[in-house]
Amino acid sequence: MIRILAVIIFLISAPALSFAQNIPSPARVWCLYCRPREAMTGSVRSVLAVEKREEHPFDTTVDTYNVLGQKIESMSHNSGREIHSGQIVRLDSRYTYVYDAKGKLVKEAEFSLENPNEVWDAISYVYDNDGQLIEETVLSGKKPFLRTVYTYEPGKRTVTALTTTFVENRVVGPDKAVLVYNDKGQWIRRTIFRSDDSLNGIAEFDYDEKGNLAKETRYGTNGKYSYANVFTHKYDSRGNWYERHEMMFENEAKKEADWLVIYRVISYYEKK
Repeated sequence: MIRILAVIIFLISAPALSFAQNIPSPARVWCLYCRPREAMTGSVRSVLAVEKREEHPFDTTVDTYNVLGQKIESMSHNSGREIHSGQIVRLDSRYTYVYDAKGKLVKEAEFSLENPNEVWDAISYVYDNDGQLIEETVLSGKKPFLRTVYTYEPGKRTVTALTTTFVENRVVGPDKAVLVYNDKGQWIRRTIFRSDDSLNGIAEFDYDEKGNLAKETRYGTNGKYSYANVFTHKYDSRGNWYERHEMMFENEAKKEADWLVIYRVISYYEKK
């Protein structure tokens, strides 16, 4: 279960926008703690990211891109074991990404590094004729664990995601997420309802001038303000951030110190 949840929140570079009507891809924006993905700009070859929580390195990821700008491989390591054991351990998992002839992401898979032929989990994507994502399935081994079906209302700039969970021969849900985007193709609000239609939480998103997430505001099951995360970035000459600080506001007046910092080293394909 922990590994599956890690797959759900792992950041990937599925297309940030669908091929129709400037609608952003809703892939994994539906879950309670997921954030909108941020696209890379320019001819990125690789990204090394190190996440620090307080003084401790926590997560390390290495992403590799092809010349078309598609992410083709990720390696990820959670260093929690290093903090507790004081020992350096190998990378935890490897992700691969498969695209169709139109350049749309159709499958990603997570592999064990101890046994490279063993697939832990996978996610498949199905699109309609307009290139819009209509179904997303998370597999645990070969069995479905989560299945999300998307419907679109372009006139309202709204996408509805219905997610069903399959656990031990039981079907749970579906839960519903109502996703709202702006005229720039950015997600600005997500409202999640449980299967009994009770509110499970609201998130609102604001962006900086380069289109990266600047603020995430959370509201609880009663619809009242809960907390906010504020992000600041430092950018390289290509327009990609190489340092991001995250600050938490437990209430609208009190500011907590930086609790999470991510440093990135980005390499680019050079023009010939």
